[in-house]
Amino acid sequence: MAAQVPKPAPEFTFTTDPLVSSFTVPYEKYIANQATRSGIPDYEYVAVGALVFCHFPTPTDTVGTVDTIVDTHTAAADHHSNGTQSLRVLLVQRAAHDSAPLRWEAPGGACDPEDASILHAVARELWEEAGLVARRIGPLVAPGHVFVTRGGKRVCKFEFLVDVVGDRVNDVEDDDGRRKDRGKDGDGKGGGIAPRIPQVKLDPNEHVDYVWATEEECREGRTIAGNIELAFTTRQQKATLLEAFKVWRELDGMN
Repeated sequence: MAAQVPKPAPEFTFTTDPLVSSFTVPYEKYIANQATRSGIPDYEYVAVGALVFCHFPTPTDTVGTVDTIVDTHTAAADHHSNGTQSLRVLLVQRAAHDSAPLRWEAPGGACDPEDASILHAVARELWEEAGLVARRIGPLVAPGHVFVTRGGKRVCKFEFLVDVVGDRVNDVEDDDGRRKDRGKDGDGKGGGIAPRIPQVKLDPNEHVDYVWATEEECREGRTIAGNIELAFTTRQQKATLLEAFKVWRELDGMN
């Protein structure tokens, strides 16, 4: 059987949060800029993560697998909360043959020299790993985290909030590129945004499953529906996910 031809990447035309302007350059240029400002950084490469959130529209929330979308039976958790349990983040499960096999993470990966900027690397990785198109990138969630790969490379990972195409009805933005609440009827008066659940398409060579997880599920390391263990790639990944919920809610409250 012939190898499957990869789906061509779309032309990325995302907008950005003003606070991530320093990441609008290739990663090598970013490292050089940091060296000029603050001295030589203690890393040589850059990795990125895309933190994609979605408000699930009904008490019966859903979680996706590779081929299906199934009921997660999370209504009980929502009924014992203030409603914030319906906010979920996209997690993907690494392939069994990869490093950190079958562990969970946000979509992401290494910046390539060919990437037009670090933010383009975010969009590319999100497309390659989840089949989602970035609509808006930023802000950054927490400072970059430096780690050493098995091959001895020193890498700094930056993770960003990302809105994707198709996640909301009647999307609009303020003139400065910040999020704007259209309201329940798309009137711009607040009161909620009509949500759509982004349709995830995994690359099976990299990831074998995905889930939309609540903050509590990320904290506890297990989903309510299906009793799926969420063993994360690193402790830092878990910490960043929990911080991302906080940042997302703070931004949402400003709209």
